[in-house]
Amino acid sequence: MTTFSPNLSRTWRRTCVLVAAVIGLLGGCGDEFAQLGDCQSDGDCPTGLVCYDQRVCVSSSEKTHAVVMRLAPPPGQGMVLEHFDASVGGEVPTVGKTWQLTTPAAVRGTVVRSLDTFHSSISGTLIATAPGKVSGTSVRYDTTSHSTPRTFSGSDKLHGFELLLQIGPTYAVTFWPDSELIPPYYAELKVGGDTEDWTVKLPADKDLLTITGRIVSRPAKQPGCQGQEVVPCKGCAPLEGLRVMLLDGKSRIRSGRAITDENGAFELRGDPSGGPVHLHFEPAKGSAALPYGTLATEIDLPALRKKEQKTLNLGDLDVGPLSALAPRKLVVVDNTAAPVGGATVKVSTQLKSPNCCKNQKSGAPQPRFIHLALKLSQPTNAKGEVTFSLPAGPARIEVVPSVEHHVGRWLQENVEIGDKAITVSCSNRALQRGAITNFKNKPVEGAQVQFLPLGEPTRPPVSVVTDADGRFHAPVDIGRWAVSIEPPVDAGLGRYSRHTLEIEAGQDPLPLDISLPPPSVMVGKVLDQSGMALAGVLVDVMANKLVSLAGTESEKKTDGTQALLVMETHLLATTVTGADGRFEVLIETSQLSD
Repeated sequence: MTTFSPNLSRTWRRTCVLVAAVIGLLGGCGDEFAQLGDCQSDGDCPTGLVCYDQRVCVSSSEKTHAVVMRLAPPPGQGMVLEHFDASVGGEVPTVGKTWQLTTPAAVRGTVVRSLDTFHSSISGTLIATAPGKVSGTSVRYDTTSHSTPRTFSGSDKLHGFELLLQIGPTYAVTFWPDSELIPPYYAELKVGGDTEDWTVKLPADKDLLTITGRIVSRPAKQPGCQGQEVVPCKGCAPLEGLRVMLLDGKSRIRSGRAITDENGAFELRGDPSGGPVHLHFEPAKGSAALPYGTLATEIDLPALRKKEQKTLNLGDLDVGPLSALAPRKLVVVDNTAAPVGGATVKVSTQLKSPNCCKNQKSGAPQPRFIHLALKLSQPTNAKGEVTFSLPAGPARIEVVPSVEHHVGRWLQENVEIGDKAITVSCSNRALQRGAITNFKNKPVEGAQVQFLPLGEPTRPPVSVVTDADGRFHAPVDIGRWAVSIEPPVDAGLGRYSRHTLEIEAGQDPLPLDISLPPPSVMVGKVLDQSGMALAGVLVDVMANKLVSLAGTESEKKTDGTQALLVMETHLLATTVTGADGRFEVLIETSQLSD
């Protein structure tokens, strides 16, 4: 019987090696196929294969393939994650290549406020990010600056933080203060060696501009403008619980963050050094029936500072009438009209922005806000029901059932919201069946078959495990998926990611029967800068390109969550080095694209 697994944050093999790296179990996972007795000699293997170390049948050929090695040393070793170009395939190795981790530069210092004569350390999180080599995925290092300076290994001075950085790359540095009253800090940093006493100076209060105002909702029948003049707001409802901030052209926060009070009022301090900004607001609590929005008029902080203006009162920022919001019921059912409980329902609708009363450029009315919208999310109850406070009109509705449920995702734009309840009928997920065999045509029991969504990185993946006959069945939503097979560690096979699927509505797809090819073996050793063997290093072998994804958007998009998805689909093998620094992994090479 197929076992259905709802979560796929990491495969169970990766979990094994991560646990090993933490608690020091370097014998089992680090030597993953040590106990295999698949062969004693080449004669025990199918034609064209050789017996590696009297344990496993592997491929041997003249062709090699470029891959990427990602080596993550265990914490507390004074080293950082590094990437290396590597190759796999060719003749069966006997010793393998040696990989040597470099000693990173230690950047130590303190975060303080300008004009603070005591140089008191400001608490917060300092993040340094530099581009990596794996499909554009970023390499990220985090550290925390504490109020009380302390000493770090290799230095007898007191510092608020220490960053271990590779020498060479230019890092984007961001400091997030623990206090939301202080604006974040942004800088670039390129190091050539250890750096002591780097002082990160945040602007003093006197260098910041104070922005005040109220966010309110005007009654429906009250005009906001009279000619080109603003009509004073009478009976306006204050909007409490909105988080307010200033964003620059790169959508970076350039101010402290404030939450509107019971009067809808806010006060925040902006950093003029970041250039012009837009005021943005969103619900402080995601479930609140409050709008998201961005003020259309740019706030030129540098120009205000040049005029030596210290404060700017934006007055009442009217988002328009929200009194039309009313309880709207949605009911989610399957194709038999049975209720679907526990499904997440996401509703978003654009709100009509009030116009600015005057526009100096054209005289034509212009919306006061851009991207003014409601975005709400709630789970259905046992009756499949959920209620939102929404205005009448078109809305985007998405229903995401739990991964264990037999019905699939439902999405539709421009659903007309009115007084009557809306019933959403979700179709059954397609049932993808198949079987996994090895190159000897024997069923592979315990293989994890993973379905990773392509083009929609926020969709949850699906994972099932093959039964004793190597068979599986997986409920999969419509859309395009990458299929990856993770054989059990004792199968003598490599991870296999050569197939993609297009699941269409209304029909189950054809069976997916996959014969896993014989793997190649990759062996090596990891050393530190002094030449000492490193135990407990997490080793990831990753493809530059996969045959199944060649030319697709998934190969091209490398930002944010999509980059993590690309990284997961490109993972070929994971292991951890043993006490002697050595590792060995099995890699299937036919899936690699040159």
